[in-house]
Amino acid sequence: MSKIPQPMTLWRALGTVLFTGTAGALLGLGMGAAIGWQTPGYYTTVFPKAAKLPTFDPVQLGAGLGVTQGAGIGLVVGVVAVALLTWQYVRVSARGIR
Repeated sequence: MSKIPQPMTLWRALGTVLFTGTAGALLGLGMGAAIGWQTPGYYTTVFPKAAKLPTFDPVQLGAGLGVTQGAGIGLVVGVVAVALLTWQYVRVSARGIR
């Protein structure tokens, strides 16, 4: 006998999106900083005007880009997960499985 999954409450949805956004930002931070540290020429090639500035730091640039892109991807993943879990709950509870 199947059991109806827990409903997606507002707090569960916010927690899911917050968690995935934060996880994405942290992963992006690490990956972007690693790219800037291991291959600084990458950001120099991608941003040639910025590379000419005396304050240019590829590690900081990579970290900043990684945080913003990772957070964006994490938020999208969280919203999709919430949508899928909500859809699953609606479909299962509509069938009346107890």
